[in-house]
Amino acid sequence: MGYMELAFSFAEEYNHLEPQCKMLKLKREYINIVKSEHKDQKNIEELLSALETAKHIKDGKIHWKVSCSLGNYYFNNSDLEKARAYYKDAYNIIKGMQSLVPEEFREGFMKYNYLVEPFNKLTSILNIGINEGV
Repeated sequence: MGYMELAFSFAEEYNHLEPQCKMLKLKREYINIVKSEHKDQKNIEELLSALETAKHIKDGKIHWKVSCSLGNYYFNNSDLEKARAYYKDAYNIIKGMQSLVPEEFREGFMKYNYLVEPFNKLTSILNIGINEGV
């Protein structure tokens, strides 16, 4: 069993509990969206709803993850402009989070929390644009 499957099985154990906190509800919603094997319009609408909730309750961690998930969807569907916009949104949130960490711990913070994904994706999109002469 991989890490994702293990994490999902742990989350399933507590699915019967109804969280009272908006942040916990949002995290459960995000996990259920990510678990979904369907990457269709309904899934995107759910991600967009989760993104708005994350912005509203100011949860940067979920905000960047949802933005990155949306970026991945659009990247995989060859809509590089939308993908770039969502990766840039995730990058900006991460940059704000990182600025709160003392400088000597920033690199470790980025690695520990897997925060380099949006940067890597933005770089990929730029490289595609360069190779296509955009």
